[in-house]
Amino acid sequence: MKILRPKAEEKAVLSILQGSPKVKVELMGALSADHFGYTPTHEAFRVIEKMMVTSSLDLPSMETFLSHPDLDQDTVELLSSPSVSPIRRVDDAKRLVEVLDHYRIVRRFYTFSQDSLARMEEERKADLTALTDDMEECLSDMRSDVGEVPLYHAGRGVKDADADVLMQEVFDNNPVNLIPSSFNNFDSRTGGFGATDLFIPASHKKGGKSIMTLNMAYNMYRSGQSVVYIPLEMNKEETAGRMISMLSGVEHSKIRTKSTTAVEYSKMSKAWKRFKMRGKKNKCRFTVWPVSHTSVGHLRIKLKPFRYNVIVIDYINLLDHPNAAKMQDWQKLNELARELKLMTKDLNALIIAPTQMNEDGSLRYARGLAEHANTVWTWKYGEEEQGTHILTIDQPAVRGWAPFKFYLMEDFSRMKVVDHQGADPENDLGSPVKVKSMKGLK
Repeated sequence: MKILRPKAEEKAVLSILQGSPKVKVELMGALSADHFGYTPTHEAFRVIEKMMVTSSLDLPSMETFLSHPDLDQDTVELLSSPSVSPIRRVDDAKRLVEVLDHYRIVRRFYTFSQDSLARMEEERKADLTALTDDMEECLSDMRSDVGEVPLYHAGRGVKDADADVLMQEVFDNNPVNLIPSSFNNFDSRTGGFGATDLFIPASHKKGGKSIMTLNMAYNMYRSGQSVVYIPLEMNKEETAGRMISMLSGVEHSKIRTKSTTAVEYSKMSKAWKRFKMRGKKNKCRFTVWPVSHTSVGHLRIKLKPFRYNVIVIDYINLLDHPNAAKMQDWQKLNELARELKLMTKDLNALIIAPTQMNEDGSLRYARGLAEHANTVWTWKYGEEEQGTHILTIDQPAVRGWAPFKFYLMEDFSRMKVVDHQGADPENDLGSPVKVKSMKGLK
């Protein structure tokens, strides 16, 4: 009985490195190391995963890949003079995945059979209950997708220690896995967001949604979280200008028009150096990915190897959906929110995805969008807010605490949003205090 197909595995590795972009995405999203039973190709796939995590979002070129020190000579020789060619069509990639998955299942069953026979030969009396339980687990693995979340059992045929795994999550002494928003007026009452939450901030056009989320992304990175910021609405130059303004406090208009002084240029350079050093000191990374078009499925495949703690998508309305032509706007947004919520668990990450708000405070095109989010913030930005620079944040949808209002303070000219140090809006509903100057805002 054949338990592997070396040629098929070789074709998969070659296609990941040299195939078309869509083929690469399809294969990396569907395959894992378990799909490779031939030692050289198993090793090759492991190195590809490692290179993606430690370098950039792009897959390595063949030349770069073959020079990796973790590859042995057999693997280098195999891929230097391949006997197959890479796949060019997505349909062929899907068929190849089916072939490799078939042999993955065969190997799993073969290993179980060999181990079971060995145990029966060694033991005087076979433990049929234990063997049956192992067989159930084997069948479950064979029928499940790679990487699927395991089942947690209690009761018949289950050891107490195995059944207590879930309860240990409640009684362990590990700290609560929360990610602070970076705004104390919110965090002091909630502790922050859950590590796998979907958070949707919403405001009017020009309400500062991008500035708000960029500040949060930076502050989370500063606290030791690995963050990817995806500005679907801006190119890399626009994103860089906003980031430098936020980091240095230099007015964005001067950066955009390249009219900064020598002193301001020095200030920006020092701020950028501090920004880079924070990641090295805290062993985390801040990634900017200014892609213009992407879908939730594409995001999942691209970002999964990097194990980001926070994913910022600016903004959800600009994400692609394969069935968008057949859907109304509200249907598309609801489906995108549902997919993003599922992705938070798959990638074990907080996802921040701002959207637009109507004049009445509801979420544009998608009243049901909030049903999929763990937390929704909304705020108005009219003449009063432009005069006071104070934003009143409402929470129309939350899970885990009672909703409350809180104040933030904006300096959009310097791409800043910070805590407002005034009264609690729930206790002081009077007129907001006028702010004469934003100088010194930190």
